Amino acid sequence: NIFAVGDADQSIYKWRGADFRNINRFREQYPGAELILLEQNYRSTQIILDAAKAIIRCNRDRVDKELFTERPGGVPITIREAYNDVEEADQVVSTIESLMLEGVESGGCAVMYRTNAQSRVIEEAFIRSGINYRLVGATRFYGRREIKDLVAYLRLVYNPADSVSFNRIINTPTRGIGQKTQQRLAEWAVKNGWTPGEAVLRLVSATEHPFNGRAYSALSTFGQWLRDWIVLQQQISVGDLLDTIIDGVNYRTYIDDGTDEGQDRWANIMELRAVARDREDLDLGQFLEQVALVSDVDDLEEDPNAPTLLTLHAAKGLEFPVVFIVGLEDGLLPHSRSLEDGEELAEERRLFYVGLTRAKDRVLLSHAFRRMTYGGVEVSIPSRFLKDIPADLVEGGNSRQRRRETKRKASSWQWSASSTDTYRDRSERTERAPRTSIGQQRTSSGKSLPEPNPWTEPSESKQAVAYGEQRYRSGQKVRHAKFGNGIVVQSKLTGNDEEVAVAFDDAGIKKLIASMAKLELRD
Repeated sequence: NIFAVGDADQSIYKWRGADFRNINRFREQYPGAELILLEQNYRSTQIILDAAKAIIRCNRDRVDKELFTERPGGVPITIREAYNDVEEADQVVSTIESLMLEGVESGGCAVMYRTNAQSRVIEEAFIRSGINYRLVGATRFYGRREIKDLVAYLRLVYNPADSVSFNRIINTPTRGIGQKTQQRLAEWAVKNGWTPGEAVLRLVSATEHPFNGRAYSALSTFGQWLRDWIVLQQQISVGDLLDTIIDGVNYRTYIDDGTDEGQDRWANIMELRAVARDREDLDLGQFLEQVALVSDVDDLEEDPNAPTLLTLHAAKGLEFPVVFIVGLEDGLLPHSRSLEDGEELAEERRLFYVGLTRAKDRVLLSHAFRRMTYGGVEVSIPSRFLKDIPADLVEGGNSRQRRRETKRKASSWQWSASSTDTYRDRSERTERAPRTSIGQQRTSSGKSLPEPNPWTEPSESKQAVAYGEQRYRSGQKVRHAKFGNGIVVQSKLTGNDEEVAVAFDDAGIKKLIASMAKLELRD
């Protein structure tokens, strides 16, 4: 007797050899087998299940299941467009803070994304806000091998006496400088009162040294590279310096072996390059100082009750009361590697389906209008999957005319409407369009419009109960210890605290919890 259990809709490991067609083959080979559908769901609300069903039904070669639950209705799906990936991450953190005020435990929130490289901007948003987080199934961004390698290169350029960085990258990638050669170099350096990094720099022009043949060639070549990089750091940006190092040592060939894991490692490097590009106003020392501050925080012990950050692949088998899925853009989800392959695209759809069905109570989906890459800023195309979610399952899904009127009146970027109509309209217009690099700011002044965070707007039926007096009001000038001077654009009482949205001169709009922010009123 053979009894087989499986769900083709949750087959998301094709890249590891899984094949959902095995279930179909089983039914073909055993045509007399009884098919028992397990359609009752004990986790999610019906709204979440209906959204998931609408997504997965676009796939072919599957057995349709009418998922149901004893939890009818539920909170509508929230879909939002952020201005860029940084603001998207900040809005996620701000929303989690607001949910905590409503009594939701922070450990019940999960932030999911398609690739490991996307975690960097989210991690930094949590660090900026002082909120602990857990990273599941991956190393924190600045602790990843390829990131530590390249940061070590930059540190050695900034300070050739940095022996820790030197020892990390002297033979990474492999360049014929083995342990015996490194030991001989260390002995020669000690004998002359140098560090190993200083020794390879002197070796380039030295007439007397203990090396010959391949060892001398490899060491002097590296020394010449290091000398050139030290000169270049005064002439070019950190991003250009990083690019020069990557190309010079042929690091991509070393780290990207053509597998999915190798491509993910390269994606992490591209994310580091985007960080460097985004901070072109910093010199090398200032850039390394910022990296050190973030990576030091990364070393803190994780809080088991903190929000969880994880890829959609790592989410399989888990569940959370509240699920955020970020980066819902063509090229990210679905991934760029799947856009021209029907089966790969179906796999991406299953991945989204798995993410949706991890949620018990609430799902919040987002994408960015533009996203930073090393080559510049690119306009993003909303994920084609968003068009498949029925409008009546989405928050504000029946307000088409009001949303279109708002869009017509907007003279520059602002928060888009929450209905899937917005995503249908825009993604249909741009689905075949090439990704375009742009450089303009969101307004002529370079500042965002003072819009409140729409994810945390309470509905009319769920207005917060005021327990105290409202201290802040729109138009007040305030100062924050970290963000500097700003103007209050919105304030409201929530639970026993006050939420204040402030437009800061340099940091943009931040949504703060008054009791924690300690804002000072200015004249």
